[in-house]
Amino acid sequence: MTRRGDLVRKGVLIVDDDAVIVSLLSEYLSKEGYKNILRASNGVECLSVLEANGPDIYVVLLDFKMPGIDGLAVIRHLMNVHKHAVGIVLITGFGTATLEDEFFDLGSETVVPVGYLSKPFHFKRLLADVIRTIDFIHEKRLSQGSMNLREVSLKIASIDSRLEQLNKLPEIERELLALERRIPGFLSQLGLDVIRTVLIAALVVAALYFGIGDWLRTIIH
Repeated sequence: MTRRGDLVRKGVLIVDDDAVIVSLLSEYLSKEGYKNILRASNGVECLSVLEANGPDIYVVLLDFKMPGIDGLAVIRHLMNVHKHAVGIVLITGFGTATLEDEFFDLGSETVVPVGYLSKPFHFKRLLADVIRTIDFIHEKRLSQGSMNLREVSLKIASIDSRLEQLNKLPEIERELLALERRIPGFLSQLGLDVIRTVLIAALVVAALYFGIGDWLRTIIH
């Protein structure tokens, strides 16, 4: 069974200290149409591969028992540093109910425990977990992208609103001048220099707060 062209190109990282298992899984997934299969032989190498290829990797087939850093330690590290949504399928020959519970209790916004397989496992079960994980992470990344676009839109709208308020500041001076025409001596009584100083000070404060120094210079000049 092969997947749609866009999803079979999503990266699958196989992490196991047993080279035979890595080779078998790579060959099986290749026959199923997967195009981007990466390998790591231990936890440290897994972290290195993820750091270098984070945006491309959607699922990690992660062995639990490895020399040095075990699978759960890898997940805990990724929870603190990994920036791209990725799904984890834990594979172990030392499975217990406690380990499974501990695995599914881990995770973060970007690192998601999705599947748990005990050795020996059927390849079809592993393939089903790979398909499910890639589909889930693909949708999650699309959703995160949409949320980021909404946040940007809201921020732009907020800035536009504040700029609209700032644009009203020069109108205050024009209104004061209009009052001067209607009430001769009005500004002289208040002190035009004082008024101009207050207005310019307000603009400077606003420019520093909103970061619109270029806009301020055009008004002053």
